[in-house]
Amino acid sequence: MRSQVVAEEITRDINLKEREKERVLKNEAKEENEKRTGFKKKFY
Repeated sequence: MRSQVVAEEITRDINLKEREKERVLKNEAKEENEKRTGFKKKFY
């Protein structure tokens, strides 16, 4: 019984880390896009 609780907590922890990683990646991608579009705006 106790081992199942531990397994659930580990799974939850991994999910949180994955979600955090995705959020960081999305933010980085957004910043990259803004930089690129910013450069494009300067040219036109």
